[in-house]
Amino acid sequence: MSCGCGCCEGVRAHTPLELANSPGLRALRYRLGEHGDFFDSMLAGLSSASNSALAALRIRDPSDPAIALLDAGATLLDVLTFYQERIANEGYLRTARERRSLIELARLVGYRPRPGLSASAFLAFTVEQTARLTIPAGTKAQSVPGQDELPQTFETSAPLEARAEWNQLNVRRTQPQLTPVRDPKRGPRAAVLYFKGVTTRLRKGDALLVELSNGKKPRIYRVMTVELDQVAERTRVEILPWITMRLNEIVRNVALSSSLVGAPLANTATGTAALGLLQKLIDIRSEDPEEKVAQRTQEIVDKLISLDVGPNATRLAPWMSAVISALEDALADADLMPTVATSERDAGDFDFGAAAAIAARAQPTGPRNAAALSRNLGTALHARSAATLGIVGRLQPALRDAIPSIVRNANVARMPGMRVFALRSRASLFGHNAPRKLVGFEGNIPVFDDWTAGDIRKAEDETKLHLDAKYEAITSGSWVVVDTSGTRPIPGRLEPQVARFPLLIARVLKANTNESRSAYGITGSSTSVTIADPWLLFPEEGPPPTLALLALVNDRSEGPFEIIRRTSVLVESELLELAESPIETPLCNGTGDKSIELSDLQPDLVPGRWVIVTGERTDVPGTSGIPGAELRMIADVRHDVARMDDKTLAGEVIHTFVALASELAYCYKR
Repeated sequence: MSCGCGCCEGVRAHTPLELANSPGLRALRYRLGEHGDFFDSMLAGLSSASNSALAALRIRDPSDPAIALLDAGATLLDVLTFYQERIANEGYLRTARERRSLIELARLVGYRPRPGLSASAFLAFTVEQTARLTIPAGTKAQSVPGQDELPQTFETSAPLEARAEWNQLNVRRTQPQLTPVRDPKRGPRAAVLYFKGVTTRLRKGDALLVELSNGKKPRIYRVMTVELDQVAERTRVEILPWITMRLNEIVRNVALSSSLVGAPLANTATGTAALGLLQKLIDIRSEDPEEKVAQRTQEIVDKLISLDVGPNATRLAPWMSAVISALEDALADADLMPTVATSERDAGDFDFGAAAAIAARAQPTGPRNAAALSRNLGTALHARSAATLGIVGRLQPALRDAIPSIVRNANVARMPGMRVFALRSRASLFGHNAPRKLVGFEGNIPVFDDWTAGDIRKAEDETKLHLDAKYEAITSGSWVVVDTSGTRPIPGRLEPQVARFPLLIARVLKANTNESRSAYGITGSSTSVTIADPWLLFPEEGPPPTLALLALVNDRSEGPFEIIRRTSVLVESELLELAESPIETPLCNGTGDKSIELSDLQPDLVPGRWVIVTGERTDVPGTSGIPGAELRMIADVRHDVARMDDKTLAGEVIHTFVALASELAYCYKR
């Protein structure tokens, strides 16, 4: 029975309370009651029929000693049940709050926790320029606190060698130029050259002669663009081959002119066979694919080489040699190269999910510290390792300080480098602007005609060029390029022919820059240049060319004097100083034989050091500008030079190569 007036309060027992705990609670309810519950229950007990002996105690005033005793008892029970609930909570993993309770619970299943460790962090020191010091163990450093945080103090765990040059270890970004660097974005034959300085005086349309280190004949290129890099103090020049005509036309012209010159040699079996092979090249059509023309030309060259010339063929042997050389040069000048596929994609093809997955790729773990680094004795004591350099310094204390300079300045280049010459002037042959020759009169009217092959024979020499003006910068040993690409084979049995179509590259044997010349009806200043190879050929007496061959040539020629009018000569070669070209390949992996080459020699760097690799990532497709950073330990250090096919590159010096203990998770732009 209950009432709402409160007169029944204190006449019912409240304890023990009913307990019910749902699963998953962060704390258990385990108390039988609290102070008020126990006090009310004891007051109700005073009026209970089971306690008739206390019926006479009717007072309920808290100040009464009897009631105060009940209050003290309720307080005692309140404290006991509080701790009883806490003890019950400590018996379960989810509700336990004391470390000791967790340890005891874990021991029930045989688990023993490790002792606690202090927090650790990797700290990068930046020291002042020229500083060389050892940072002692125990050096303190404080963290920069965030909002509502306090700075945390860390201490270094071991001595640390510090060098100013280690503040930032730059990777190598440039390398010597062995050949022009291909530029597939501008076309399959486009290339780039880099020169030191910004005062090369190169302009669009200038000619560059590239002398390669492989012993092959030099190549001629045309300057397309010139970019000055004031920061790097270098000039970037985009180039294309000087001759842009298709291989089909070059090979056909070489075959036609060679057949005209070699027609008198048809009285020999070898000469007849060679002329027959050249006829196959004459039959090449302009629409034939260049790749097939190159293949057919190479087959003809191989067959010409296999022909038996004989020991006494004083006329046939030079002609055969010239034909083979001209065809090989044509193949080299064509330089057929397949178009390089690029990784460019349309914006609509960008796969954000794939890019995000690559960008979030986890980094591999490495050794915990230098003591845990796996070391190989053969690698550590390699002839070019950092340890070997240190041993030499200890064995020769007098040389210890000089060893870095000795290694850095060592002359290690064994492969000859590429050389590039600017051909500063473009000359014409003397007589290119000569008026037509007076050949007679019809009544009182003069009759003019062009100069004949006989006139050319009288005025020209096979190995001497007569230029149209004074070119004082031409010297013995310099390069000249005879450009006959504007000429065509001349019809006739004894007509002169160009010795090399479309280009003849030759060394100057002798130059006379102060010559006065009179020829082709004009007189003026000239420069005579004697070269090592003939530029003009005069056929000898013998069987005439076939009528079919003459018919082919007649359709293409305008007369013998076009050789003089249309031949140009590139002269005044000047050697340009090359700069190193940028390394475009990204930086990846970093372990083993894919170690990272630094931009300089670091003789004091040793394995076991931590480094942070940071930069712009290149491994995320379809985007750029994503930064990356990785902590890695150095596993091996060697001081070496870059090589190609086991040969040291020209202009190389010794650099430091760093191999990491675990490979990089990302690739980086250099």
